[in-house]
Amino acid sequence: MKGIGLALAALVMTVVSAQSDPPFLLAILNRDGLAQPFAAFDGRRWKASWPDHREAELPISLASVPRDWWGIGEAPSRMTLWAHGTAVVETSVTALAQIRALCSGRMGLRTDYRSKAPPAPRMKQP
Repeated sequence: MKGIGLALAALVMTVVSAQSDPPFLLAILNRDGLAQPFAAFDGRRWKASWPDHREAELPISLASVPRDWWGIGEAPSRMTLWAHGTAVVETSVTALAQIRALCSGRMGLRTDYRSKAPPAPRMKQP
């Protein structure tokens, strides 16, 4: 279980805005570059706008993702990886992805992030 915790980091996607509190999207980033969004702050309140894999089908492209899924008004193209309270690196969203999580698949994002550490081993199904 410890290896899984080390494989995950908070990922903050920001969109430039004229608001005093800019909107952003939070996601879990795996060392293999796959990110799973889970919360968005629209500048005023928090939302869980990214759908559960059972509620919707994976769109064919980033451009076809419904605008309300992002929860921040528009799709982010650049992301900032934060670890231990410090911005570490910027990365780009390149595509949608199906992310394997335990016994089910999740909708997520493929990025151009490449960790220096090898990806953690995937859990094996019994």
